[in-house]
Amino acid sequence: MSIFLNAEALHRENPDTFYAPTLDPEARKDLDALTAGDFIKVAVKGERFWAKIVSRPEPGKFTATVDNDLMDTLGLQYGSTITFLDCNIYDFQSMANIV
Repeated sequence: MSIFLNAEALHRENPDTFYAPTLDPEARKDLDALTAGDFIKVAVKGERFWAKIVSRPEPGKFTATVDNDLMDTLGLQYGSTITFLDCNIYDFQSMANIV
């Protein structure tokens, strides 16, 4: 069981509050192209935070390091390594799009 909130499920329940790029056909293409060094936003216990992708060990799965200082979120802190699925992603930023 994942500690990360499911962005897809929350989007279906609250479409005006929660975005799920996996459910957006245009965003899905960009999400599938993310690589090491890009950033994603996930949530634990309602706290959303950024993480930097380290690897993609298999399709739909990511390993990243927490890139924010967090409140007491299940012991996670800046630099913690996390693994999650694409359905847990709320937002993303590809470094290839930064000029």
